[in-house]
Amino acid sequence: METKKMTVTDLMIFPVLLAGGSGTRLWPISRAQAPKQLAEISGETSLLQETIQRLHPALCLDNVRVVCGKAHCDESSEHLAAIGLTTEDIIIGEPVGRNTAPAILLATLKILDQASIQDALLFVLPADHVIGDVARFHERISKAIDLAQKGYLVTFGIQPDYPETGYGYIEGRESVSGGGLAIERFVEKPDIETARAYIEAGNFFWNSGMFAFMASSILNEFKRFEPDMTAKMSAIVKKGGPISRDAYQDLASISFDVAIMEKTSRGVVLPSNFGWSDIGTWSSLYDSMPKDGDGNVITGDVTSYNTKNSLIIAKSRLVAVNDISDATIVETPDAVFVSNLKTSRNVKDIVSILKQQGRRECQVHLLQTYAWGSIQYLEKTDKLHVAKLLIKPHATYQKVPCRPERWHICLQSSDAQITHAGKQHELRSGNSMSLDVQSEIAIQNSGNNDLLAIITH
Repeated sequence: METKKMTVTDLMIFPVLLAGGSGTRLWPISRAQAPKQLAEISGETSLLQETIQRLHPALCLDNVRVVCGKAHCDESSEHLAAIGLTTEDIIIGEPVGRNTAPAILLATLKILDQASIQDALLFVLPADHVIGDVARFHERISKAIDLAQKGYLVTFGIQPDYPETGYGYIEGRESVSGGGLAIERFVEKPDIETARAYIEAGNFFWNSGMFAFMASSILNEFKRFEPDMTAKMSAIVKKGGPISRDAYQDLASISFDVAIMEKTSRGVVLPSNFGWSDIGTWSSLYDSMPKDGDGNVITGDVTSYNTKNSLIIAKSRLVAVNDISDATIVETPDAVFVSNLKTSRNVKDIVSILKQQGRRECQVHLLQTYAWGSIQYLEKTDKLHVAKLLIKPHATYQKVPCRPERWHICLQSSDAQITHAGKQHELRSGNSMSLDVQSEIAIQNSGNNDLLAIITH
């Protein structure tokens, strides 16, 4: 098993964040088109930003790569730029989600191709988890690097402190050099009695979805266990340019655990205890955060009286709470979720009902981000839309109305060139105009600063 160990100065290490999929388990903050990794759950930074920042100084942030869906590439880039990461190759976009095995294989091949290197160490982790003890996390990263350099495929196993039925488990076997345990098996989410038995056994760990391995090691395993996927992905990366949706759709949709980790003889689990949570429910978020003297987790503009052991989040307005306990209250500009804290995981059932009703609130927020900028709906009814546009310098907002509409456009900053029905109109900052819009309208920011406009139609 032992391979030639490279020195730290020789070894290039790439943190790879998996940021695909959509999120509804933390509705109404996360939504189908607004996954939780891009949400500012409890403060002014997103989970994606926090996940990257806590890697420093254990890993070089300049080498970070983020795998995400094509629909979220632009917004993810904005989040990364806000924390100083603007590397051209940092975002690896998938045209369609195909689960974690293709995502990891794509990242591995892309990194070797873009960096023009023969090998590298990859540290793969979800983009939306929370870790309480960062110093201990960094110590485990160092141990994982040592194990990976010996040819092992390392997964971080969280030492459980209670019988959780919402996580998968990893059963460890005998020790290997470097502090890891050989993997006996992966097991799905157990019932409560089975989870209690796992705790008593002492050699079962929560499956964190975090890994470390050499690129050469993981590619060998992909070639062995997923030869068809490897050949197709190699052809996709070799071709270069935008990835074909049809070609990517043709890849098997399979998790990394099932495709590789459950089959390989190189897998080891590294027992870890650093305050990890996958923030899969509102109750798990509550458990992971500091409490006030009444056992409450409160963020935003909240006034509480005689309130205990509750999670209260206000995003856009005052929330006043009286004489409650063990509650979840999450307020956003267009939706409020209220639940018993212990049963708040049932929010997924609420989202299913909203989908059946065709409600927009389960899909998108009032503020939506795009490559050209953003649009925030201040009011949206069947008869009236009032929106605030932010258009980046020299970018263009375009829309085709469903029916003839009367538009009123008021510029608050920068100048615009408005094109409609074959005619161009120049509009200066601070001025407004009205148009009868029956076909596509384009508003281009012709200035060097962000354009702010209020659109009413």
